[in-house]
Amino acid sequence: MSHIFFLSDRTDPPVKGGYCKACACVLALWLCIIGAGFSRADALDAAAAPIPDGYRQPPYKGLTPDHLPGAETVSVDQALALQQAGAVMIDVSPLSLGGYGAMAGQWVVKAEHETITGAIWLPNVGEATPAPWLEAWFQDQLVQFSGGDKGADVVFFCRPDCWMSWNAGRRAVLSGYTGVHWLRDGIPGWRDALLPISLGVPQRAPAQAVEDRPAEE
Repeated sequence: MSHIFFLSDRTDPPVKGGYCKACACVLALWLCIIGAGFSRADALDAAAAPIPDGYRQPPYKGLTPDHLPGAETVSVDQALALQQAGAVMIDVSPLSLGGYGAMAGQWVVKAEHETITGAIWLPNVGEATPAPWLEAWFQDQLVQFSGGDKGADVVFFCRPDCWMSWNAGRRAVLSGYTGVHWLRDGIPGWRDALLPISLGVPQRAPAQAVEDRPAEE
């Protein structure tokens, strides 16, 4: 068997920084490959906050736990399946509440808020110590949208770094609801999966949300 060898008499010096650039390209490609199989949830699971006693106190933004006791922590795919099966999707992203004039008792939406299409937006119900009217409103909304069935599937969400959905889910669990699910990935995870997103409109606050205030002089 004959062998053919191709030889070159070129002795060009290596391009300055060429090897470093090549290594960087290989490293970047490797990171893309190993990262392709990991979701937002995988990244979150790598670090999780401890479960607090009771409810999370302010501030509500920060690393969240990897589960909610008494509820099922679900992925985006699982949440989608629940929604398609008729589950109630509840966005609890916070807002401020107007106190005077035309905005009295109205949720103040200062910027457009995108949420999961078909979800119900109940602002602030994930506060650690909600005002009595807010607690009552939350319970009324749960009864309304669950049809009075405490075994109905209800999915709570906001953002991965927002404790409001964790608190709201816990509140529902402690209220006797047994079909509570927590979408830890929240709206960003839903968007990352290219699932339908719409502009959110909060449910109207009840009349008792307007606190008695001294008359302006």
